[in-house]
Amino acid sequence: MGGLFAKHKKPASRVTEQDKAVLQLKQQRDKIKQYQRRIKGVLEKDREMARKLLQENKRDRAKILLKKKRYLEQLTEKTDNQLDGIEQMVQDIEFSQVQVEVLKNLEKGNAALKKLHDVFSMSDVEKIMDETREGIEKQQEIDDLLSGNLTEDDLAAVEDELNEIMKANLPEVENLPEVPTEEPTLPDIPQGEPTAVCALFSRAYSYFVTVDAHAEECFFEKVQAGTKMGLTFEVAEGGFLDIDVKIYSPDGNLIYEGDRESNGKFAFAADKEGVYRYCFSNKMSTMTPKIVMFSMDVGEKPADAKEED
Repeated sequence: MGGLFAKHKKPASRVTEQDKAVLQLKQQRDKIKQYQRRIKGVLEKDREMARKLLQENKRDRAKILLKKKRYLEQLTEKTDNQLDGIEQMVQDIEFSQVQVEVLKNLEKGNAALKKLHDVFSMSDVEKIMDETREGIEKQQEIDDLLSGNLTEDDLAAVEDELNEIMKANLPEVENLPEVPTEEPTLPDIPQGEPTAVCALFSRAYSYFVTVDAHAEECFFEKVQAGTKMGLTFEVAEGGFLDIDVKIYSPDGNLIYEGDRESNGKFAFAADKEGVYRYCFSNKMSTMTPKIVMFSMDVGEKPADAKEED
């Protein structure tokens, strides 16, 4: 029951003294403007009356009306000055209110900023910056390693470790052939066109060629169309990785490719007349040259060639 008859408190008024002052000034301004409009109406009537009096030859009365008119005009000028003063005062009060609000907001902002500064001290900030810098430097080191920024010593150490692992994984092989002590005799390669810069191979003729590390050796054979050709090769010595073999037709097309092979045989009939190219690649080398033994078998043997037993 008490709640039904309880008196409700009036909400606190949000009108400030400055608002009241501005309201009073604006009311005074409106009254002065009304007074000016009324005076202007009187001035028009007095001027019209003075004109009629002059027409009636009543000069004295017309002069009195003009004096009254002049006095009212002076009052109008004074009220104009008063209006200017009121307008200026209203603007000053309103601007002052804006300044007060700005100062209050600045004060609140400074208080909030101070609280944030209290959360983190300078030592905490320096610690966070140091940890961030260390993390960036560590990540940069990892990026450098992953991007392959290794020195020559690092690369040599990696190569040595690779050889050790490969040796450990290879089964023991007995009765290995002896390594030749003398350098194998290679055929001379003349200068000139492809038919002249290569040896003209004939049936069952074997050759040895040394292929340096990360290098490629190519030989050429010129035949007639329809000639039967064959290639037999074997890696006789050098390293633990095998060799790559490629054969190209006269127009440059790849007709055979064998990757990492230790030996192989390949036979075909030449479908075009021209120079065929045979290449042995040691690009997957363990930094050592390889000695490759290969034999060429063609359909017809040159007259000056000697057949091997």
